[in-house]
Amino acid sequence: MAEQARSTFRRINDRFGLAQALAPLVRSEVAMGRGAASQRSIEELITLADTSDQGPFPLMAAAGAAMHRGDGALTVQLARRAQQEAEVRGGGSYEPRVLQAVGLTQLGRAEEALSVLEPIEVHPFSQSAGALAYALTGDAAAAITHADAVIAAEGASYLDQVLAYVAAGSASARLGDMDRAALWLEAAVARALGVGDVVAIALATSASQAVLGVVHPAHDPSAPLGAGWEAVVQGLRV
Repeated sequence: MAEQARSTFRRINDRFGLAQALAPLVRSEVAMGRGAASQRSIEELITLADTSDQGPFPLMAAAGAAMHRGDGALTVQLARRAQQEAEVRGGGSYEPRVLQAVGLTQLGRAEEALSVLEPIEVHPFSQSAGALAYALTGDAAAAITHADAVIAAEGASYLDQVLAYVAAGSASARLGDMDRAALWLEAAVARALGVGDVVAIALATSASQAVLGVVHPAHDPSAPLGAGWEAVVQGLRV
C-alpha cells in the first residue's frame, strides 16, 4: 500500500502526500532489511526537505529511519535540522531530541545523549533512549528504572521495548545478576522475533551474545547490524 501511495503521489506531484507515504514505507524497508531501498527512501525524504516547504516532517522521518538502521551520524544531523525547523516554525516536539540522543549513543557519546534527554518530558521513546544511555555509562540502577518504565507504559513501540530489554539485560549483568540478565535479553529477542524486524532481531541476539557469551539460536550472522548498533552492542559488554 505504501509503495502504491508513493507512486500515486509522485505521479500527481503531491509532495505533502509523498512525504506522508514515505515515512511508513522507509521504516518497513529498514525492518525488512532492505538496505538499498531504505537508503533511497531516506535520500528522497531529504530531497523533499531541501526542495519543498514540508516543515520538519520529512527530516524526522529520515532521521527515524537512519536511527533504526544504526547510522548515528546521519541521525544526529537530520534530527538537529528537524529540531531547528520546528523551532523556526514556533513549534516543538520531543522526538527530534530523542532521535539525537539515540544517534549520539550510537556514536559512543552516551553521556552527551543523557544531557540531551534531560529536559524532555517522560515518554516511552525517551525512557528507552535513557535506559540505553544509562546502561552504556555504567549506571545500572538508572538503566533498569528506565527500562521498567518503558515496559509498564502504554503506547511503547516494539523498538522502545527491545531497547529497554537490552539495556536492562546489560545492567543486570553489571550488577552480577546473570539469571535476570538472561531473562531481560530473552524478552528482547522474543519481542523482536514477534514482529519480524530483522534489525531488532540482530540487535537483540547480538546483545545477548555480548552480555551472556553464548550465541543465541535466533541469531542470523547474515543480517549484519549498522555501525551504530554494533557500537552499542560492544558498549553493552560487561
